[in-house]
Amino acid sequence: MLYASNGITYCHAVDLNSQFAWYAVYTWHQHLDDDTRGIHALMSEVHAERGCQLVLKIRTSLYFLNHETVWFASGDYDPKLYPADVTYFRQHRLSIPRKFVMSSEPFSTLFLDLSTGDLWKGLSWTTRYDVNRGAREGIRFVESQKGTSSIVEFCQRHRIFSKAKSLAKGLLPHNKVLLPRDLERVKEHWSLNSAFMKDIWLADLLVIHDDDRARLWVITNNLDHNPRSIVGYASKSLVWRSICDAKTKGFGIYDFGGVILDENDPRYGVTRFKQSFGGYVVTEKNSIVVYNPIFRIGYRIASRLKDAMETPVQRLIPGHTCIRSSSRVRGCVGQQR
Repeated sequence: MLYASNGITYCHAVDLNSQFAWYAVYTWHQHLDDDTRGIHALMSEVHAERGCQLVLKIRTSLYFLNHETVWFASGDYDPKLYPADVTYFRQHRLSIPRKFVMSSEPFSTLFLDLSTGDLWKGLSWTTRYDVNRGAREGIRFVESQKGTSSIVEFCQRHRIFSKAKSLAKGLLPHNKVLLPRDLERVKEHWSLNSAFMKDIWLADLLVIHDDDRARLWVITNNLDHNPRSIVGYASKSLVWRSICDAKTKGFGIYDFGGVILDENDPRYGVTRFKQSFGGYVVTEKNSIVVYNPIFRIGYRIASRLKDAMETPVQRLIPGHTCIRSSSRVRGCVGQQR
């Protein structure tokens, strides 16, 4: 189980290889996690009872309320394990009494079982070719250190990529991107690899993990580089390398960070890209939970006020609608951090 602040991207990508992991996380926390509001973050690790895995928590405080984002929780809901005033459960399998749930929505993703024998055979023929071609082209790969400079450089590239993709899709450049503070809060639970052709940057792939699951968080690439085929080889090679790395480190599951099941959706190409690595579809839930009855009333009022302030256009933007839906918790179907 993993706790993370907004910073984790969510899932409904607006685009090619990976904005899929972009929208949801930056959703609810977009309005909670603002430096100008004097937010204090605290990370703690605890072992939950009842068979839960290691839990990574990131707590944020807004005025008099405490907020937590919890990833990959399962089992029976116990408020003693989640004492925050507002808890955003991402990709969970908890059994939660309905009265505590402010919003909830299914989230589909793709799991790859890393305990299987030959993962290479699970790749499509085209993907195996692209990975091999990337090696022949001399693409080199670098694992980034977790220093401030590398984090800042990655966030700048991601901001440029996200803005360009949002504009290309005719959306307002409103989708929040990763900030250095988001990575700092989960510093021990992410890895970043980049691909280069000589000294030219081609692509980045960011993975977040708990003790059992490695989740594709973000993929970005160089939109100005030609030929585009080289960028494609780099992107697929990064995914493949991250899968192999997760297996080597002993993780049981590789989570591709969200898929769209509607084949008529213009973003379905992201699903095809991810399915080319194998795996099977799993549906979990995104939910916002408020245990205290007084706070539940306040939450509903705040949600209505926020919705009233949004423009009709904003409500149509994936990852922007939702304070009510933890999936309506912003994200629409999807993905973002």
